[in-house]
Amino acid sequence: MLDNRARRIKAELDDARRLKEEAQALVAEYRAKRESAVKEAEEIVANAKAEAERVATEAKTRMEDFVARRTKWPRRKLPRPKPRRSPMCARPPPTPPFPPPPASSRRR
Repeated sequence: MLDNRARRIKAELDDARRLKEEAQALVAEYRAKRESAVKEAEEIVANAKAEAERVATEAKTRMEDFVARRTKWPRRKLPRPKPRRSPMCARPPPTPPFPPPPASSRRR
């Protein structure tokens, strides 16, 4: 009876050790996966920042080139068309400042 009980306790202890080792292996595996995921995320963020800086630098350079070309571009003066007045805005002919004297009052 004691031998059976001792064998049963020994078997339970062996199972417990085996389960503990499996659990430790799983914990180690998931920790490694987590560390790998964190490292990958850090690389993604670093690459995104580097790409954003590259794009910003490229955009700044392109804008500076554009501005430089526009300022160096000769400005041609094209003849401007005379503004047209609509018939509604036509002004009457100017009136003389003083009316001419009557014909009978002229000196001879």
